[in-house]
Amino acid sequence: MAIAGRISAFTLIELLVVLSLMALLFSLVPPLLSGGLSSGALRSTAHQMAAELRQARSLAMLKQRNVAWFLDMDRRVFYTESLPPTHLGEDIHVKLTTSAAEVHQGVGAIRFFPDGASGGGRIGLSYLEQNYWLEVDWLTGQVQVVAD
Repeated sequence: MAIAGRISAFTLIELLVVLSLMALLFSLVPPLLSGGLSSGALRSTAHQMAAELRQARSLAMLKQRNVAWFLDMDRRVFYTESLPPTHLGEDIHVKLTTSAAEVHQGVGAIRFFPDGASGGGRIGLSYLEQNYWLEVDWLTGQVQVVAD
């Protein structure tokens, strides 16, 4: 008995390629559709702030003088004397708690002293349901990032 025509079918490799492409597309589309901050961007911003705060503390101890880390709420940037300003995403909500003496015209500061101590403070970052807190201990100057 002879077969009149050829039977066409997908090979296993073709199916795996198509499924891989679909998985890749499904992972890329939601962040593009949201048009906002990605889930890792808030965490990245929190850790970048923490790194700059730690650098300000180290600089104060190294240079044996006071060094301040600034958060400009109006321009939505943070910076130290040794680094250029870093812009915050427009969707990130920021809250700074620090000494009243360290707040002037929308710019707040956390100051580090030559012995490693600081004026202390707390910075809250939030986007949608995500929250991060940066806590700067006034006695030790240690910086800690806490996810909420």
